[in-house]
Amino acid sequence: MKLKLVKLEKKYRRQLNNMLDEWCSYDEEIIPYAIRKVDYHDFDRYIVIA
Repeated sequence: MKLKLVKLEKKYRRQLNNMLDEWCSYDEEIIPYAIRKVDYHDFDRYIVIA
């Protein structure tokens, strides 16, 4: 299996929300901090800052 790094775009919003919702549901520390420094539910702001 190959992994490919892609730039975060609006077409990936659902995947981002699903990933972070699941990650938060386990009450795990999100590392690196840059992933959680802005509320990912505000996607337009998140995509600019992230």
